[in-house]
Amino acid sequence: RFIFASLLLTTTALAAPLNLDWTKNYEFLEVPAGFKYYMGDVSYGYVVYIGIEDIMGTTAELQLFFVDKQIWKALLILGPEGIDTHNCLSKNKQLVSLLNQKYGHYKTLQVEKDPAIDELLYVSACTPVGLGLYAAKYHWLTKLFLINSSLFGEDGEHYIEIEYIYRTRSKSGKKFDKNKILKKL
Repeated sequence: RFIFASLLLTTTALAAPLNLDWTKNYEFLEVPAGFKYYMGDVSYGYVVYIGIEDIMGTTAELQLFFVDKQIWKALLILGPEGIDTHNCLSKNKQLVSLLNQKYGHYKTLQVEKDPAIDELLYVSACTPVGLGLYAAKYHWLTKLFLINSSLFGEDGEHYIEIEYIYRTRSKSGKKFDKNKILKKL
């Protein structure tokens, strides 16, 4: 819990997400605090870390994407352990509150709701989330970052993802990903 708070709430609202240096050229990236290396390499353009300590009582995975040896996108995935039918909305509300503290109030909220949700009887408001019938996506925009937080589910599991995109490298990163795919085709 402490690690997430320190990753999210640093000394100023303008501090870089996840306490990472987004301007540095990396040959090798030291494992972020609270995580262990899982797979990938800066030279591949993609590195994955698994949380060794819970974040808000959930499991965590951190994915970092690189272009020209610099981070252009990070994806922090919380769950499925620790997020369930009884607490998905409260966990999401807590997370959105923390992100609002750091980046200001979110700019937009998108809700995806399957019409089948109105035909079901369920005990918990989180049941439709786990079934993939309801999802919520919040958007923040700062001078340097686009931040998206999503609550969603699949196969009865619940997840919250936070995506951080360094705005000046966004087009380069998307082009780099597209070129990697084209080479494989």
